[in-house]
Amino acid sequence: MPTVTQTPVAGDDGKNQPEYKDVPITYKGSMPSYVEKVMISSNNDDAYIFKLLLRQTRRPELGDK
Repeated sequence: MPTVTQTPVAGDDGKNQPEYKDVPITYKGSMPSYVEKVMISSNNDDAYIFKLLLRQTRRPELGDK
């Protein structure tokens, strides 16, 4: 995640490039989950996005199809 600054900092090539910091995210669900798929995507500016597909093994309940 980009760090928030009041004044932009110029990079080596003169463009404003923000500094980044790690922001770990933990799973907060009540039931354990398994990672089914991981998608990693980026654009021309090397901005990455990660998407996770999680699955849970649950017992069928009344009303489930």
